[in-house]
Amino acid sequence: MKKLLLIFLIPISLCAESDILVQENSDPWYTGPLLTGSPRVIPKGHVNMEPYVLWTVTSGRYNSNGKVDRIPRIEQLNTQFTFKLGLTEKSDLSGNIQSIFTQTRGRKGSSFGDLPLGIDYQILMPPKESPIPRIKLSVGEIFPTGKYKHLNRDAFGVDAGGMGSWATFFALTWGQVYHIKGVHWLSYRMAVATTLFTPVYVKGFTVYGGGPFTRGKVKPGTAYIYQAAFEYNLTRNWCFACDFQAAFFQKTKFSGRTIDPIGNPSSGQLSLAPAIEYNWNDVWGVIFGPWFTFKGRNSAKFISYIIAVDYTY
Repeated sequence: MKKLLLIFLIPISLCAESDILVQENSDPWYTGPLLTGSPRVIPKGHVNMEPYVLWTVTSGRYNSNGKVDRIPRIEQLNTQFTFKLGLTEKSDLSGNIQSIFTQTRGRKGSSFGDLPLGIDYQILMPPKESPIPRIKLSVGEIFPTGKYKHLNRDAFGVDAGGMGSWATFFALTWGQVYHIKGVHWLSYRMAVATTLFTPVYVKGFTVYGGGPFTRGKVKPGTAYIYQAAFEYNLTRNWCFACDFQAAFFQKTKFSGRTIDPIGNPSSGQLSLAPAIEYNWNDVWGVIFGPWFTFKGRNSAKFISYIIAVDYTY
């Protein structure tokens, strides 16, 4: 039994919430790109909600040389509900509730995912069109609410949904919005993030591999994510957006006893997420597009079709 390709275990960061909350008549209407979060917080008294639906097909695995090895097709339906609640004018609370349905080789299963909760703080908030970017710091915890152990060894991991680790994440996001001409605006966002995982005690078959005689402790490697995105208004309502993401994971370490493979080597992955968004007004918007890998090492080759609806009030 090969180890699982856990592309769903770190929820998408995070949230393509609207970039401008209090708008003037001439301001652009944005939903936000698919992956990269906004560089501004949701002010006190306001809420942002954005449900996501992702249909992901994994058809291969990048090996240690970056070549693609074919694997049995894995399909996942991942629903995520992201929210942000303004606490003060410079801080908000964010969260992401997710569930996963997986099928492969005739087997089907579902699970809740891990739950991230975080606090965002506005470090810098210059006026729009200023050459100085808006800057936001995010700190939070990922609670291990998803199933990671007591898995059915013959079900190919379709009943898995989490990593079993208490994980702390830090992220710095920056970006700005510029007026080009008429209804045409350009917005950019960039982010760097890291996630630190606590050790996980494992017994038997888990998301990390192993078997009936496996006993010990797994230490997931630190994750590093780099993101860059832009949005461009084609009309008042229609926008084009695109994300670039680079994700890197350190080696998973195992101490204990096992006769079955467990853990993962260090890995990396590059992906793109172009999208089209339609905004009815400054409150409601919808975005849809694919998210796919184009290069990797010891990681999944996948394409994910995403749709999300953004609501801010």
